[in-house]
Amino acid sequence: MAGPPCSLMVNACQSVHRRSEWRLEGDTRWFKVRMSNRIWKNFAVVLKAIIHRGVFICVEQPAQSWALKQEYFRELIKIGNMTTTTTWMAFYNHDLLKATHLLSNCRAIQSMRKVMTKKDRKHFNARFEKRNRRRANPRVYHSVVQKRDGSKGWQGGPHLASSAEYTSSFCLAVYQCWLEAQPAQPAQP
Repeated sequence: MAGPPCSLMVNACQSVHRRSEWRLEGDTRWFKVRMSNRIWKNFAVVLKAIIHRGVFICVEQPAQSWALKQEYFRELIKIGNMTTTTTWMAFYNHDLLKATHLLSNCRAIQSMRKVMTKKDRKHFNARFEKRNRRRANPRVYHSVVQKRDGSKGWQGGPHLASSAEYTSSFCLAVYQCWLEAQPAQPAQP
C-alpha cells in the first residue's frame, strides 16, 4: 500500500481548490492545486505501469477526497478492472469515524464494505470519549472555530496528522482480502 497522502486532495488545498463535478481539476490558478493534481496524476501513471503485472493494489482515500473522481483514476478503474468500496475506519479500531473509499484490483476488498448506522455512530462516539478520558494527553483531531463571518467551522488540531495512520486491524483486513484472492497452493509433500 502506497501513495500520496490524502491531505493533497483534502486538507492542503481545500480552502482554494474549488473542485466540483464540473471542474474536477479545481482552480488551477493556485500552485498547491496544480501540485496536488500533478502528484496524483503521477501516482496514477505508476499504478498503470504495474497493474498488468499482477500486483495487488489498494488505494485508500477519505470519502471527501476528489482523488478517485479524477478522469485519470476513472480510466485506471476501467483499464485495471478495479473495484471501489466504502468503509468506515472506526470499524477497524481507528480513533475517528472517518468514512473512506478503497480502490483495488482485488474483488475480495468488497468484504470490507461497512455501513454506519445511527446505533454504530453512538457506540463509536462513546468509545472515543471513554478512550480519550483514560489518556494522560487526550487527542484533539479537530475543533470548532468561529469564522470571520460569524458562522462555525472546523480546524485541525495538534493530533490531526496521526488520523492518517492505519490501525493494525485495518491492515490485517486488507491483508486477508489479498489472501482470499490468492490461488490455492498445492500441498507440499
